[in-house]
Amino acid sequence: VLNFHSYITDEKQLTVDLEKIRENIAFLLRPYFYDESINEIITEQLS
Repeated sequence: VLNFHSYITDEKQLTVDLEKIRENIAFLLRPYFYDESINEIITEQLS
């Protein structure tokens, strides 16, 4: 059984990693969503 907490040594680092992932997803989806309102909805869903 994997211990999730053993991989997360720093909560702040986890937050930074999630922010990077969110930015990457937003960057990858950008060509598909030209409407800013849709982008905002996606960002809210991921946060």
